Amino acid sequence: MAGEQTAGRGRRGRVWQSPADENLTFSLLLRPALPARLAAPVTLIAGAALAASLAQLGFSPRLKWPNDVLLDTTAGPRKVAGILTEMASEAGRVRHVVLGVGVNVNTTALPGELASRATSLCLARGRHVDRGEALAAFVNAFEPSYNDFVATDQRPP
Repeated sequence: MAGEQTAGRGRRGRVWQSPADENLTFSLLLRPALPARLAAPVTLIAGAALAASLAQLGFSPRLKWPNDVLLDTTAGPRKVAGILTEMASEAGRVRHVVLGVGVNVNTTALPGELASRATSLCLARGRHVDRGEALAAFVNAFEPSYNDFVATDQRPP
């Protein structure tokens, strides 16, 4: 988990920055014993888990498949979180998957053009949100779904 992010990146090389001690930015290193061609659902599992974890915290999130989580605001839907997965493989098998997650938790001032496209949990709730609680909610939602996925027989019929 990073306390601050100054050179993060999202899809299509977009920059992701996070001021010190405001948001939740972390990576999980996963090593699913899968053929590389079957690893794509990890992103979908993470997105669903992130939405479920925010719902558990009392928010009403929406997924913008495959990797963004939105909250409805009076000005329309705004991005509150994003997921980026990167995989390394060898001989057609997954070596590892890095699951990167960024959640705007306690940011109250969004820079420039982001103000019209993004929000934070704090802005949506009107008060501070505990980052540790948000992280625990995500891990508790993600782990069982991920474990079920990797335990399932992944061979084609």
